[in-house]
Amino acid sequence: MVVNGKDYTCSEMIGTQCDSAFSEAFSRWGENLDSFTRSKYLGPLVSASNAPLTIGGVTRLGLLACIDSAGNHNSAKFVEDAKQIVPDAPRIDLLPIWFEAQKTLCPDVPFKS
Repeated sequence: MVVNGKDYTCSEMIGTQCDSAFSEAFSRWGENLDSFTRSKYLGPLVSASNAPLTIGGVTRLGLLACIDSAGNHNSAKFVEDAKQIVPDAPRIDLLPIWFEAQKTLCPDVPFKS
């Protein structure tokens, strides 16, 4: 998939080996990653001047949001799973990624709050 003008594989994009869930998510929603990662609504973990997440990190969390949503889970499950990736992130800072993934990354998945 092309993001910010560069072609990526799933593993290159998220910075770790893609398991089957991430590989499937990358194949299913990867075409939306460019617009998702460029969104101005991803919150302070991405947009602050000292933002801790790289493009790979936000991609990983965005795909995780889509995986959880497609699995009929809500934002609480996403936050629980996201804390495995960014343990120090406040819940309130993870929620913009959840909501923006619903709108731009995987809009075909029924929304859960």
